[in-house]
Amino acid sequence: MWELAIATVATVASPQAGRGRHSSPATYLLLSLMTAPTSIVDIFWWSPLFAYFASFTTCTGGGWFDRSQRICQHDYVKGLGRLLVSAQSMGTGVFYLMTAITAWGAFVAVRDEQIRDRDAAAFERAMAGVSCRRIT
Repeated sequence: MWELAIATVATVASPQAGRGRHSSPATYLLLSLMTAPTSIVDIFWWSPLFAYFASFTTCTGGGWFDRSQRICQHDYVKGLGRLLVSAQSMGTGVFYLMTAITAWGAFVAVRDEQIRDRDAAAFERAMAGVSCRRIT
């Protein structure tokens, strides 16, 4: 569900969304604020958690209330699956981190462009009533 919300905001923030111009700076800021924590959680929580619990052995018996001997067998498919999920989590975390950095850069650029346009319009209005005659 969270990824769907990120995808929706990214689609709205896209300059190719049919408007032919940039979105509001707040949209880029929202996208950056959504993807940055997601990347941090994926990189520093989920990826190490999956890697930590990657076990290449499957054991039976020897439980708390079972007095039988614990028998363990090597199961390379089980551990490989966990390591692949860990790598996928790391990859999506890096992708979200790059998206957050790009969205932050777009936020700063669009915000600065709007400030520059506003200042230019104010300067034009201020200079409209001033005549440029030479003072001698």
